[in-house]
Amino acid sequence: MGGRLDRKTLEEMKGRLERRLAELTKSLGKHDKLTSEPLPSDWEEASSIKPEMDVVESLERGEAKEIRMIRDALERMKEGTYGICAGCGNGIPVERLMARPDSELCVSCKEIRERKGR
Repeated sequence: MGGRLDRKTLEEMKGRLERRLAELTKSLGKHDKLTSEPLPSDWEEASSIKPEMDVVESLERGEAKEIRMIRDALERMKEGTYGICAGCGNGIPVERLMARPDSELCVSCKEIRERKGR
């Protein structure tokens, strides 16, 4: 099952992407507040907080990447190319889009990209 999505499914995907984008944006704002606070001047206290900040920064990078992927998917919707594989040009199966609405590649192209280490 691939090819063009019907209007109802496309609107559902758009709503899911927009909701997830709002969640991530809100979460990223909370992380920014945590990481923008200065470290304590006490070296021991600062060293105990640093690992936590590293985790937060790692989460931020992951969330920022997901935000970019969602924005790209929303842009593809505007352009009328959502659901078309950026690798081979075939339709991305609806099942894959339901599982990963920000997908830009079909499963075959995704596997090829992962084998190449990209």
